[in-house]
Amino acid sequence: MHPADRKQPTIYQISVSGHLEPDWSEYLGGLTITVDDTGPHTTTTLCGELIDQAALMGVLNNLYGLGLRILNVKHQENYTEVNR
Repeated sequence: MHPADRKQPTIYQISVSGHLEPDWSEYLGGLTITVDDTGPHTTTTLCGELIDQAALMGVLNNLYGLGLRILNVKHQENYTEVNR
């Protein structure tokens, strides 16, 4: 079964270019926000469960509205896959 066909929440990991404060979490679907500024470019990773693809699109649209460049979106089978 394709992940999008499931009737349960799905775990996503979304990376964006730039710094996003953790207090944006509620506005972005309750995803956990982690900032990595150790390299030459600051990136922010959002991770957590979203109830469906409509919720995912809402988060992506909100990130776009904030002017953040989306670097990647990954579907995760479980939390142990996060940050691999």
